Amino acid sequence: MNEIERLRSPGELERLESEEYDWLFSVNSTLILSREVLDTARRGALNMHPGRLPDYAGLHTHQWAIRNDEKRFAATLHWMEAGVDTGPVAYVQEIEISPRDTGLSLFMKCLNAGTAVTVRAINEIARGQVPPRMPQDLSRRRLYRHRDALDGKIDWNAGSRSVHDFVRAANYGPFKSPTYVPETTIRGRVFFVQRTEVTDESGGAAGGIIQILPDGILVSCGDGCCVKILSIALPDAPVTLAEAVRELGLREGGVLGTADLPEGSGS
Repeated sequence: MNEIERLRSPGELERLESEEYDWLFSVNSTLILSREVLDTARRGALNMHPGRLPDYAGLHTHQWAIRNDEKRFAATLHWMEAGVDTGPVAYVQEIEISPRDTGLSLFMKCLNAGTAVTVRAINEIARGQVPPRMPQDLSRRRLYRHRDALDGKIDWNAGSRSVHDFVRAANYGPFKSPTYVPETTIRGRVFFVQRTEVTDESGGAAGGIIQILPDGILVSCGDGCCVKILSIALPDAPVTLAEAVRELGLREGGVLGTADLPEGSGS
């Protein structure tokens, strides 16, 4: 039995009740603690959520903030209730989202900001103070679930900024994304898009390959503007951009798979 499973066992609840401790802190945990466990902390339980509440409750919220083209975000320390990220807010640490942030870099910003508010609360408790309780406006609440962030298919019908944000939100390089890997198709072959940038180039039909350059591939999006694909991966092996172009047979005038053209038809 691992530590998380122990917290769900009746024996562990009895042990916690016998400990007679005042405070419980949960830091970036995916475990939903029961009301019975929370009640074992005599003064209260606080959770560090690496996201802004109440509009970014749940999981992978930093990825969604990028995908939603947010310019600012936050880490939140809140009082714990039996629900998911629903308790009153103690402290909020604001974070700027830069145009170059990726899923990994924003996650690290959230953890650093969350550490700061957690340490602040611990220091106040050590001085005999109690962290504040600011009720959340739950009418603004949005709960993001793990299963909502698993579809990696790039929709070339979306605007160029949205496509770029979708790709960079999944970028955890050199590590693996905890959710999706952006993917598209050409003549039924799947490949992965690792990095992109937004350009000033205008394009044509969504998903159309406009130009193949030494440093990237210009692809038209639904708003008539292009993104440049900077890095590609194949399912079976790492490749350079030039190798990917040859292996996949990419050429100007080809059409990558979209919501309307799932098999790269027209290429």
